[in-house]
Amino acid sequence: SPWQLFFCAILAIPGNLVYPSISSLVSTSVKPEDVGRALGSINGVKSLTEGVGPLIFGTLLTISETHSLPGWPYLIAAVMSALAWHATKALPGESTERTEYIMGREKVDYEEMQPFKETNNA
Repeated sequence: SPWQLFFCAILAIPGNLVYPSISSLVSTSVKPEDVGRALGSINGVKSLTEGVGPLIFGTLLTISETHSLPGWPYLIAAVMSALAWHATKALPGESTERTEYIMGREKVDYEEMQPFKETNNA
């Protein structure tokens, strides 16, 4: 029925809104010369999961229709989500210091930064 399509679309919206945040986080977490490689890796993984994921999950759902527990692929997805959530605990936390690392290069003290001055090279 039509309400299921709208319900799925509503559930998909947060997933699509997360991607720009992940791209921004990745691009500021690597050295400037590695930004392209890092964003290419993220895009590659995203494309791979968008193509292969539905193929595998759709096949599992088709197989599970005749099983005594017809929703077992959802159980597998829930377990994988729980494992991914648990893995995020190993990620480093935010820095609370005023001086912090910017793009893995050097420490920058924001209070000592000078405003940008234009130079005329003409």
